[in-house]
Formats: sequence, structure tokens, C-alpha cells
Amino acid sequence: MKLIVIEGLDGAGKQTQTNMLASWLQSKGKSVKMLDFPNYSSPTGNIIKMYLNGDFGEDAMAVNPYFISTLYALDRATTLIKHDCDAGTHADKRLADYDYLIVDRYVTSNFIYQATKLPEGERTKFINWASDFEYKKLELPQPDCVLFLDVDPEITRALRENRGNKHGGGDIHESDNNYLQNCYDVAKKCCDDLGWKAVECCENNKILPPDTIFDKILDALAEN
Repeated sequence: MKLIVIEGLDGAGKQTQTNMLASWLQSKGKSVKMLDFPNYSSPTGNIIKMYLNGDFGEDAMAVNPYFISTLYALDRATTLIKHDCDAGTHADKRLADYDYLIVDRYVTSNFIYQATKLPEGERTKFINWASDFEYKKLELPQPDCVLFLDVDPEITRALRENRGNKHGGGDIHESDNNYLQNCYDVAKKCCDDLGWKAVECCENNKILPPDTIFDKILDALAEN
């Protein structure tokens, strides 16, 4: 199984590109499983909703990143483990038996949204901790490729205003433009430092058509 992660700020078009990539791979005869995180239908997803709704504090920057990262990590672990435990009983198969697993957000989202809360000199230590916790301690599969949909935060803000969020209610991430700008900056540094593929999605301060972005994704995958 190859694991492809599609990352980006809210409103960058991750779900659209996840669906397009899955359809393209299936047209090539590949078996594909798609997942998106957080899993808001799970018990851990309900706690994450509380965080995003501001129940642990309305300032995202003030909420402990190690605490929140652990919630997101448990959500991923329980979702993946339960999927494989249920395999065979719900006309599905184990994740390792697919050719491709494509996820909309993953461990990498903790790097973007939680490392941002720490001073710049502490972020590498946090990313190393999060990687060890999820990939080594929880034994989650490591990505073969991380695609970051590079959309300017001002553009994603305008796009978000035309849709609701996935979990309903408020969102302390989306309501803080400075926080999202910092998240974007951290993501760009991850592209440089961790080998993520930055997919340029804008031109002349406008987002490109989905088909054009998808062609760029195929180019990035070809280079991987």
C-alpha cells in the first residue's frame, strides 16, 4: 500500500483533489481507499469538535499543542485500527490490501496547526515528538508522499466564507487569520525541510481550476 497525504489550509480544495486523484488511480486499475481526518463521527472526533468550538479556550494559540496533538493522534489511530478490525465484516478489506490509501489530512496536520503554537526554536523538537508518537509508538503508517496545496491564506479565507466547516459550529482555527498565516508559513517550511511537495494552486491572486491543479499533482507524484 502506498500512502498519499493531501494537506492544505481549510478551503484549499483538499477534498476535491482527493476525489480526483482517487478516481484517476481507479481508472488505472488501482484499488484505492480514501479517508479524511479528523473523523468527526468518532468519540475522539467529538472531543476535537469541542476544541474547535472553543470549549478549551477560544484562542487556539493558548491551547496546549501536545494535548491537542494527542487528541488528533488518537482519532487517527482509532479510525485506522477500527477499520482493519471491521475488515471482512462490512464488505471492506484491510488498508494494507489496497494499492493506495489517500488521506485528506494526517499526522502532518499536527505539524502545521500545532507546532505553530510554539516558539520557532521549539518547533523541530515538537515535530520530532509528534512523528515518534504517531509513527513509532502508535505504529501508524508513514506517508510515501505529502502534497501541500499551496494557496495563499487570504484566498482560502475568501473560499471558506462561501462554505461551512465540516463539523458545524464555530472554529477557533478559521476565525483567526493571523494564526492561519502562521500555519501556512510552517507548512511551507515543512515543504523545504521534510520533502513535502508544494503544489502551486494560484496564479495572479486567483485559485486555478481544479483540473489544472490536478495536473500539477500528477507532475508532483511523477517526481516522487
